[in-house]
Amino acid sequence: GAPLPFALLAGVSLTGPFGGLLPEPAIVQTMVGGVGKFLLLAIPFFLLAGELLTEGGLAERLIRFAATLVGHWRAGLAQTALVASVLFSGASGSSVANAAFGAKVMAPTLMARGYPPANAAAIVAGVSMLDNIIPPSIAFLILASATNLSVGSLLVGGFVAGGVLALALAIGIHLSVRGVVDAAPRASAAERGRALVGAIPAIGLGVVVVAGIRFGVVTVTEASALAVAYAVIACLALRSLNGRGVLAALRKSAAEAAAIGLLIGASAPFAFLLAVDRIAEQMAALVTAFGAGPYAVMLLANLVLLVAGLFLDIGAAILLLAPLLLPVAVAAGLDPIQFGVVLVVNLMIHGLTPPLGILVYVVSGIMRVPAGAVFRAVLPLLGVLLAALMVLSLGMAAWPALAPELKALF
Repeated sequence: GAPLPFALLAGVSLTGPFGGLLPEPAIVQTMVGGVGKFLLLAIPFFLLAGELLTEGGLAERLIRFAATLVGHWRAGLAQTALVASVLFSGASGSSVANAAFGAKVMAPTLMARGYPPANAAAIVAGVSMLDNIIPPSIAFLILASATNLSVGSLLVGGFVAGGVLALALAIGIHLSVRGVVDAAPRASAAERGRALVGAIPAIGLGVVVVAGIRFGVVTVTEASALAVAYAVIACLALRSLNGRGVLAALRKSAAEAAAIGLLIGASAPFAFLLAVDRIAEQMAALVTAFGAGPYAVMLLANLVLLVAGLFLDIGAAILLLAPLLLPVAVAAGLDPIQFGVVLVVNLMIHGLTPPLGILVYVVSGIMRVPAGAVFRAVLPLLGVLLAALMVLSLGMAAWPALAPELKALF
């Protein structure tokens, strides 16, 4: 029951009598170095931008726009929650923030339309995992800080993976929702146009940030600060944000940023000891047990991540496992960016799995629904997400061999 950063630090401290190379001053110095990377400044800014949009009511405009697009489908309200989550992902970057917002706003509406509480909670938790896949993504920022991969390239890969996962979730919702009639009348073109105009301020944030990073106009950290400025100006222009809302956004984003920062700092000494003890070589031997080809390495790496994700926090798993697995993947001929995307997708799925399942616990805590019931209700969505992970893994393992042929064709 101890917070994970404290457990990591306690474990590192206990290595001293057994030959550990980190006395207490070195642990502190390594922690400070772990959180001292300039790239990590983007995390609190992106969190603050998402909170400002939520407090300013712009996220609810996204929901209204999503309802005009898919509200007339079977399980239309659940599909609306999915599309709204996809759109909100471009502004938030935090799955936990999206899960909390959905539990407060979408879940009561789902239950009012006849969804059982556990199923409503499962839908909200399931679609929230997209926020750390579709850019801007806090998980990709953490991965880039741990491995020095290009953030811009990871964001492009996140768009592709996010599209595959969103399609899988749409299919899962369509097949799993039974006994609920919630389809709304089909929206007219005029209604969709008005909803789109209302949602443009929120959609524009994601476009500005991702386009700015991808085309080299701004760095990631500059883009995050630009996102905050954009959110403030948009909310003030629409007169949807007051001083109390700003303070609430600052408080929520500061608490979440502090938790992420403490985890990153506490993971640094632990990662140092893993490197000193040559755990990377042992991990390489494990991942190449079935061979050193791309398919074998991708399969075993996914299995290692699926098992580790059951017991490790998502952020800690990225910080500890990505530096160990990435060199093995590159040696097997896998593209490092594509492998990083698969790694994040794999670990984000564990936001829905026991015993840690952070997204399930956030939603169940706000809705006051037993977590066990939500874990059972989320199983259909978990199944389609694992199928999507398999599709992404096979496609990216085959890419190094297919890329030259595709380039020759075109």
